[in-house]
Amino acid sequence: RDKPVTAQLEAFAKKLAQFSPPDARPGAALTLDVLAKLERLFGIIQDVDAAPTARVKTAVADVLREAPAVVERWQKLIAQDLPALNQELEQAGLERLSLEEKPH
Repeated sequence: RDKPVTAQLEAFAKKLAQFSPPDARPGAALTLDVLAKLERLFGIIQDVDAAPTARVKTAVADVLREAPAVVERWQKLIAQDLPALNQELEQAGLERLSLEEKPH
């Protein structure tokens, strides 16, 4: 019974990794690529007291275009994939997974 759960955990980890930046370190905390891009853009825009450059405008447009599909994939992961995995974990007598950040 452990093997199917292990395979499902690995498949879920791969799905989570698809949300990470391409240069994410193995084993690093989950970072959403689109969110990281957005944070960088906010930093750039906030630090400059001038109109955004063409490069920044293009980057903003890219994030705005990318974000809806990422949100849709994330919602599917939370609504379908996580509950299915948690059901398998419970049936194997293991603890359920939660994607909430644990306090430090």
